[in-house]
Amino acid sequence: MADDENNENEEGGEEEGGEEVEEQMEMEDEEPLEGDEVEVIESDFKNGDKFKGDTIGGKKHGKGVYTFKGGDVYEGEFVKSKFGGVGTYSYFNGDKYVGEWVGGMKSGKGTFIYKKGDKYEGKFKDGKFNGKGTYTFANGEKYEGRFSNGLFNGEGAFYYKNGEKYEGEWSNDKKSGKGTYHFTDGRFYTGEWENDILKLESK
Repeated sequence: MADDENNENEEGGEEEGGEEVEEQMEMEDEEPLEGDEVEVIESDFKNGDKFKGDTIGGKKHGKGVYTFKGGDVYEGEFVKSKFGGVGTYSYFNGDKYVGEWVGGMKSGKGTFIYKKGDKYEGKFKDGKFNGKGTYTFANGEKYEGRFSNGLFNGEGAFYYKNGEKYEGEWSNDKKSGKGTYHFTDGRFYTGEWENDILKLESK
């Protein structure tokens, strides 16, 4: 089964991509003043981070590049000193996110590419996979469907590398609810699933 692998991938990737924004970036509370001119600055912070880009009223606002001391780099749009709009976050470990941001978090449409070859394309909310999306594994297996809190939740289909397929309901990365498992020879099982186990089957 590929579910355990998926759990590790999504949990790990999203944990890395959600916290550094809030903890490491310097945020300012005052609203930018309307009518202030855009000023392009280059700053080195005491914690080792660097910023180069647009500011308005002392806030990062517009396009810019923020380089973290640890090696992560964000390049894209800022709104009131937070990542907002469209931007690319490149992790020092080789992972990368390209897509939309709201309030310093991945939110909206985006693509997360893992260095080891896995890729997620779809909706994000509060830094995690949420909504419709597709998770493709490096080994060729794929899940298409609904995500919630970074996990398979709701209706979805999983395509195995051996040609078999499961279509149905999921809960926290496990087959749970009504679903059908298709074999390559044409056989299939349909019934109620719980924690990846078929409870009631029919042909």
